[in-house]
Order: sequence, then C-alpha cells, then structure tokens
Amino acid sequence: MAKVIAVFGANSALGAAVAKSLAKDSNFMVKAVDPDGSSPYSSEIRACGAQVVPCNLHDVGSIKQVLTGCECAFVTTVSNFNNPDFIDDEVKQGMNIADACTSSKLSHVVFNTGLHTVKIIGIAARHLVAKAEVEAYMKGKGVPLTSLLVPTTYEDLLSILQPLPAGQNNRWLGTQVNS
Repeated sequence: MAKVIAVFGANSALGAAVAKSLAKDSNFMVKAVDPDGSSPYSSEIRACGAQVVPCNLHDVGSIKQVLTGCECAFVTTVSNFNNPDFIDDEVKQGMNIADACTSSKLSHVVFNTGLHTVKIIGIAARHLVAKAEVEAYMKGKGVPLTSLLVPTTYEDLLSILQPLPAGQNNRWLGTQVNS
C-alpha cells in the first residue's frame, strides 16, 4: 500500500520537483499543497499523478485537514520577495505547519531549512532566517525531523544565478545581496 505524503510548498520550484518525483514512485501517494491550487506548477504535478490540494497556511485546521491520512511530509516554506515583510508571514506559516504536523502525529517530516545568517555573520538573508526560525520551532515542538539544506536549485544556475563569461574557459558566478 502506498504511503501518503504531503508536500508543502508545491507552488515553488523545489516543492514541485519533490512532488513530481515522489508521484512517479508507486510507493507514494502525494498530496501537493499549493495555497490556492493554481500555481504554474500545478498542471505538471497533476500530470505526474499527484493530487494538488489548496490549503490556507494561516489556518492550522486547514493544514490538519490536508494531513488527514498522511504518514509523513516534505515542507519547504515559500519566500514572497514582493512583500517587504514576508519573513513574519513565512515564519508564521511554517509554525502553523509544525503545529499541524505535531497534532497529526506524522511519523516523519523533511524540512528544507536555511542557515540563520543573522546569528552566523550578522547579515539578514531574510529567506534563510525565516527557514532557520521555522526549523528551530519544529525542533522545539519535537517534530520527528530531517533538516535538508539546499543552497540553491539547479534551475537557479540556468536563470538568476547563470554564470557569466569571464575570459577563455572561465565563468564568473555572482549574486546580488540586499540588506
């Protein structure tokens, strides 16, 4: 019998990739969580055999409903860089997911975390800090957790982080950092 797994963040490149990969494995039945159910990734996820489920990440009850019947979850919180105050929203959504996972008694959660750059180097890379704070909250709640640190996705190296020519047979990789 296939294990039911919820994939939070299916409206992001990483979450969609995880959902599609797991859906292709007959050992899993995937509930791909997309807050409004209409991200650009939804049709690709459905084509792989996963169920795309909308979910209000500001409502623990809505999250618990998605987790009904699930054995485990993959969680990546999504950073909305268009919102200057997104860190509070992302942390709150992550905490809600943690609370729902705890009360749903999932056997395991894999969380896409980030380094707490403020604590490490004194610079706020907000998307990383948000994920680090959610991870700390999950650990404090006793969520059965594996933390996964993905510095960047391969797709980023083909787009926003694409290496630039820097002479013969050399490339330069630069990234913009805003404080």
